[in-house]
Amino acid sequence: MSSSEVITAGLLYLTLSVTVAVRTEEKLKIIVTYLQRTMSQIKLSSVALLSIECQRLDDITTDDIVDKFVNAKVSRKKF
Repeated sequence: MSSSEVITAGLLYLTLSVTVAVRTEEKLKIIVTYLQRTMSQIKLSSVALLSIECQRLDDITTDDIVDKFVNAKVSRKKF
């Protein structure tokens, strides 16, 4: 192979890589649009609820859980 053929092959490879990336991005946009249109309000509410619960779980420490558990056990234990 001559150097001009190697350069041409390299340019074709780079061009194809960009073309595939653009097509992939376009397909992702189509998929996102489809999902946004087909998700029902219930699913959106569920996702929002999961997000809120995740944030609340981040705020809770294991010490809080242990303290509540111990207090619940102590209050039930009466002889």
